[in-house]
Amino acid sequence: MTSPSVGTILTAEFGPLITPQSYAQQGMAPGILVGVTQQGERTYQSFGTILIYNTGKSPTIPIENIVWCIGSNTKVFAATSLGVAITLQGVQIPIALDTPVASLLPKGATIQSYEQPILIQHLATHTAGWPDGMCTNGKTALGDYTFAEMQDFINAFPPTYAPGTLFNYSNQGFALLGTLLSQAYFGTPGTQPTDWTNYKNWLNVVWATVIDPLNLTSTQIDYKPVISSMLQSWRFSVRKSPYIPTDPPNWVQDSASLAAGSVSSTLADMLTFLEGQITPSSTPIEDAITLTQTQQFTTIPMGLGWQIGNGYFSKDGLVRGYTSYTIFDPGNAIGIVAIANADHCSGALANACRSTLQQLRNSGVDPITFPEPDTPPGCPTIEA
Repeated sequence: MTSPSVGTILTAEFGPLITPQSYAQQGMAPGILVGVTQQGERTYQSFGTILIYNTGKSPTIPIENIVWCIGSNTKVFAATSLGVAITLQGVQIPIALDTPVASLLPKGATIQSYEQPILIQHLATHTAGWPDGMCTNGKTALGDYTFAEMQDFINAFPPTYAPGTLFNYSNQGFALLGTLLSQAYFGTPGTQPTDWTNYKNWLNVVWATVIDPLNLTSTQIDYKPVISSMLQSWRFSVRKSPYIPTDPPNWVQDSASLAAGSVSSTLADMLTFLEGQITPSSTPIEDAITLTQTQQFTTIPMGLGWQIGNGYFSKDGLVRGYTSYTIFDPGNAIGIVAIANADHCSGALANACRSTLQQLRNSGVDPITFPEPDTPPGCPTIEA
């Protein structure tokens, strides 16, 4: 029997997730873009309504060049930046997996611990025992999270279990990781900063360590220069009512939360990124990529940033109006990236990507499960 083509598989998996913009449904979206790389051969396909932001018009550029917000897939970029720093550790950058977070904080920020110190490794694997976040005083959102709020959280939050023992997804942890990488690259080794000044350069760090080395020419944090190529997105409000058009999330360029979800990219660049994951030796940051794919704890299927399945790695992303999912199987040289132009469809998009991988590699793709706390940690009370 002849195996179905990539296009046939994508149509069967992603076509049923499309709903009209006028008829919102959970688990569905007005439009979806999908890219597949298989043994180096690429396929791009679109489904449903795909418009360019704030124009009401269909794109005149190839769909692989449409820009969209990758959300929490940014965390894998942050983890790769960490990998680059670690593989240079002892030569240039003073940071390692076993570096205590407390040793990299400025004066006035005092991190609390439970039984043992929180390490850089814990931030990069969602095992610090921290809440999802972002934990604020109620005045800001993710994109303009301030360093004052970051410090208030660090000083106020008491973990309730030892780090490295359980998984609890944490935007808060990856936000701090990005700022600590900035300090490691731009600070003065061996000195404790008096303020957060050197912690505000993560944009430069991720460009120098990931975006530029991998030649990701349409990937950035400040999407304003490429807004004319931006995917229009919608927000789910009420079932069976119209989706609400929304603006891309606003990322203040010196926000404390950039590493948690600020990157925007394209299908073409994200497949380049995945091809580098599939064949790290083809990149100038081979050791760093290999480190991100190394399981860090015996009972927790996490690399640095990547979630680890049976022969595959994956990461999801959700940010205002955009839902994304990336998955790759290095053994079979297959990578898939999908972006939906609405929220409230994370589970369905992930299932479609996993099912696509299962058919392309002709073997099962098991869901990833984690040991989690009975009661997830929550944000502390932070006074305005």
